[in-house]
Amino acid sequence: AEHIRDQKVRLLESIRSLQLGKGGDAVRAQYAEGLSGGEPVTGYLAEKDISATSATETFCALRLSIENDRWSGVPFYLRSGKR
Repeated sequence: AEHIRDQKVRLLESIRSLQLGKGGDAVRAQYAEGLSGGEPVTGYLAEKDISATSATETFCALRLSIENDRWSGVPFYLRSGKR
């Protein structure tokens, strides 16, 4: 079990620092009105109890790069959002 833990730590330490800003490794956004499964859905700012001037993000995507022999050059994408 200790060997597996050590390998996990080694992998996590191999993740390259994110480059933030325009053209970087992270995107944050807020969902807008549109279709979901063919059905119309409201945008975040039209939701009940949400301020029309809210800047709260409802989506984030990251591109991670792992700097080791096995995963060099392979991008890993993580996405999370409300819709």
